[in-house]
Amino acid sequence: MLRSVRALTRRDGTWLNSWRYAIYGSAIDSAGSPPFELRYRWTGREFDRESGLYFHRTRFYSPTLMRFIQEDPAGWTGGPNLYAYGDGDPTTGRDPDGLSKNYDLQAQPTEEQRAMYACMGTTAGCGGGGNWRRGEAWRGMRWSDLATSLEQEDVWGSYRRAFEQRMQENPDLAGGLRPMDREEFFRAYDAVMLEIPERFAQERHGLDLSFRYGHYAVDNGMSGRWATSADEKGLGTVARHRTGRGTGIAWVNSYVVEDGRATWYVANIFVHEYLHMAEGYRDGRALDCRVEALVPNSAGRVRPCR
Repeated sequence: MLRSVRALTRRDGTWLNSWRYAIYGSAIDSAGSPPFELRYRWTGREFDRESGLYFHRTRFYSPTLMRFIQEDPAGWTGGPNLYAYGDGDPTTGRDPDGLSKNYDLQAQPTEEQRAMYACMGTTAGCGGGGNWRRGEAWRGMRWSDLATSLEQEDVWGSYRRAFEQRMQENPDLAGGLRPMDREEFFRAYDAVMLEIPERFAQERHGLDLSFRYGHYAVDNGMSGRWATSADEKGLGTVARHRTGRGTGIAWVNSYVVEDGRATWYVANIFVHEYLHMAEGYRDGRALDCRVEALVPNSAGRVRPCR
């Protein structure tokens, strides 16, 4: 449940060593003598034999003191105790990065967690087919829920810094566009990463970089020139893009990343604009075909390219 390393065996199954831990990580006992020092122990973190401490990415943890030895980098927002581990309850979750307790490793995952794990990387992605109905809004579980706090901050921080560079490259757009806020960003990022199957590794990598490099913005609605046409709902232009200056930028109407929007729809919009910027599609039929190959339509069907 906590991903602790409890035993070491050879490839053929021959037993070499085993450990038992107290609830706060101190070793109760061990048996066997492996031919090398095993770094990873309790909750899968790195153990330093010389100091007797575990390294949790942002700070060190002492199983003897049953607490971290450095203050919480998040400050008081992380709780009243700057040194506490696992909110004082280390058996129901773990703190892999020293920033917050992680509950996604419970022994009995929820129905939604099981459904999401089952669909990630499949042909249809997590937005449709199997356990999920296309056109239905994502029901609470997101790609970012599986990432550590540091991984989330890495992606989010990269986006915000890079967006300023995109605005410097496109000064005439700066007055009409704004960066996505944190919720909008991860709503879009989650949708794309969950909807595009793992077999499209190149496209997934390209879209990941497109987010990190600040290529996406939101129309702030301050200027009518950003909405010169309307969609079937009578709303302004869903999304636009610009290439040929710097490394390109695309902007979407804010309703695209509103809470409750179906993930296949959000992914479709962002993939569409990414392909414009990355591959310069001009033929509308070819572009639609390529998008639907990556993100199936609301009925879960992929239109064959001809």
